[in-house]
Amino acid sequence: MVDGITQSGHKFRPSDWAERLSESVSQVGPDHRIRYSPYVEPVLIEGHAALKIDPYLKEVNPRAFKQLIDFIKDNKLTVLESCQVPDLQSAPLAEAKAASN
Repeated sequence: MVDGITQSGHKFRPSDWAERLSESVSQVGPDHRIRYSPYVEPVLIEGHAALKIDPYLKEVNPRAFKQLIDFIKDNKLTVLESCQVPDLQSAPLAEAKAASN
């Protein structure tokens, strides 16, 4: 799970970032509506945007997975459940998580 709060504690903008990322890996259904991927889903955590990423995305669409990981790293978003996004278990994030405990 990726929180919409940056590692420095600020709310990430724009507020619809999770929907935009989810749409980047979505498809349009036969009813002409956007259907989110079962692997990437926008959610709310305590009233702000977050993104749920299934690790299986890495197997079915490695390019999309890398795009999401790069976005998360570039924008220094907070990973709440690193087991959901295994590529984010880098030393700086692990150290930050350990320091907060």
